[in-house]
Amino acid sequence: MWFETRFIIRLFYTLKDIGFKRIFLRVRHEILSLLDKNLPLKLTWFFLRKGKNTPKFTNIKINIDLKIFNKKDLQENDYNIEFIFLNRKIKLKDLIYWNNKNWSRLFLFNIHYFEWARYWLDDALETKSWSKEASTLPFLIDSWIKSNTPKHGDGWHSYTTSLRVRNWIWIFLFSPDLITKKRIDSIWYQICWLRFRTESHHGGNHLLENLISLCFGGIVFDSKFSTRIYKYAIKSLEKELKLQILNDGGHEERSASYHILILDRLTELGCLLIINERIVPKWLNQKVKEMLGWLKNIRLINDNYPIFNDCPKETCGNINDVYFFAKGFVEKKCYKVNGLRGKLLNVISQEKNPQTLIRNYENYGITYLKDTGWTFLRFTSGWELVFKCGIPCPKHLGAHAHSDQLSFDLFYKGIPIIIETGTSSYDKSFFRDFERSSKAHNTIQLGIQRNYQTIWYEPIDVWSIFRAGKKASPNERDCGECNEWLWVQGSHNGYEEIGASHFRRISAKVENDNSPIIIILDRLVVKKHNFSLKSWLHFHNNFFKEINNFSGLNYQIWASQGFLNKKSNYIESYLSNGLDKREMRKVFQFSGDINKGEHTLITIIGRDVEKNKCKFINAYKGFIDTESNIISWDHKLKNYKIETKD
Repeated sequence: MWFETRFIIRLFYTLKDIGFKRIFLRVRHEILSLLDKNLPLKLTWFFLRKGKNTPKFTNIKINIDLKIFNKKDLQENDYNIEFIFLNRKIKLKDLIYWNNKNWSRLFLFNIHYFEWARYWLDDALETKSWSKEASTLPFLIDSWIKSNTPKHGDGWHSYTTSLRVRNWIWIFLFSPDLITKKRIDSIWYQICWLRFRTESHHGGNHLLENLISLCFGGIVFDSKFSTRIYKYAIKSLEKELKLQILNDGGHEERSASYHILILDRLTELGCLLIINERIVPKWLNQKVKEMLGWLKNIRLINDNYPIFNDCPKETCGNINDVYFFAKGFVEKKCYKVNGLRGKLLNVISQEKNPQTLIRNYENYGITYLKDTGWTFLRFTSGWELVFKCGIPCPKHLGAHAHSDQLSFDLFYKGIPIIIETGTSSYDKSFFRDFERSSKAHNTIQLGIQRNYQTIWYEPIDVWSIFRAGKKASPNERDCGECNEWLWVQGSHNGYEEIGASHFRRISAKVENDNSPIIIILDRLVVKKHNFSLKSWLHFHNNFFKEINNFSGLNYQIWASQGFLNKKSNYIESYLSNGLDKREMRKVFQFSGDINKGEHTLITIIGRDVEKNKCKFINAYKGFIDTESNIISWDHKLKNYKIETKD
């Protein structure tokens, strides 16, 4: 009975946050989808106002014409070529089965994107000739058109349509000999269909992809209707970017990979406008600039970045490539970036010799991205700690949210040392459920003891594949520097409904021998019930290794009186190194029971943790004696000090 009630509660909060307007838009979208499947194609054409003929495909001069192999030159066995895609091998001839039921839906979506063909284009622009795999493009494009009935299947999902249309346009612009009437007719039909099937009910990155692709279509086709499509899309894009880009420059879904993806798309759009001799709107330049600033702030040493929320890195471009692509667009300079990005910068800047990339990592100290909810503690020695405490996602869009409030990750010269699990799956599975839960992150979870079992609560109630119910809000956020220590703190109201709260403060310093000392102070307040607790540290295998003058770390935990049944152990887990790619590792788990009252948990991470002494004066007051400092706390007074020893 309890679990049925809990489902109703989480569904209520999910629908409440989505709001009536978006629910209405979703219902409308589903009705249109139903009509799509039943209306004759000719009638759909009429409603889409296609007219009798496809408009002229604009001849944009890029001064690059990649000739593709003649299909007749290929032998039958050439279609047995294998290539790596989303961390798995696939044969070219398998692509003719565009809706293979043995593939996961994520894999099917990616097949329909034709993003793999975009990679071939990048290679061709570098080598000035298509690869043998790419020589099959005429066959594969025609195969897709023939095999995917308009309006049916994943190939005609609004998101897959958006990406495919844009990739085909780039391929045709750089290789005009690929253009045929059938292919141009197909692109135009897809654009017209997308115009009335944008994902306004979802919003987020999906809607931005829809609108950017409609802008592309409105630019490269020449007719009154294509002009109307462009005007609608560019106006809607301006409105959405005002809503979706936060004051600190981050995207509202708070995922580095999706931010990189959107910045990449917007920069491409800006370049296409310049090449087509159109005016780039001031607001587009400004949003690219703001997003570029955010990307600079979150870029770690060695071009790494945090993987909070859903953040599969292979779904977006390399952070360094996208960073300099956007930077070149803003400055109208040509930086040495490979593939399509580099060629576009070359065209818009009209510079023949690209500038060498200079990687600057000068964000030392504290970087606080208030709206995104991420705080970076950076030391000149190469240590970087990222703490998460903020609004987890837009209220209406929890698709990519994780239950990771007050989690943190630790890096040394860009190498992960302590890091959350990441994202390896978008399918309904154990992996998806686990990766979105608290136990996949470096945080604490509480559960109520009821009828001889523990009911665990998530501060962000993630459920299903892309759902989130009640979402915790941040409190007590602050950060600063004191006596060579950098510190950050925060709490959330995710346990308020069950009469509990969690506050975390992290202080970090790097010693003279380049080893860090990190002190994690967790305050747990219980107003009712008996609770169980679990805390995790997800060590990367690098934690214990000797790398780059770093000889490995250790850790120690102290718990105030009131913790019962304390237990420390390692559990088997994994780190996602990409979609469907997992590296096994051990995770440290501390667990125990707590009664009504106030409790403190201290975790110290460092090289010689045994040198540090922790003393609890009572449940809410105590101090830690390190080699050079006294770190004290008094929860009642909310007083936290770092004092230098005499």
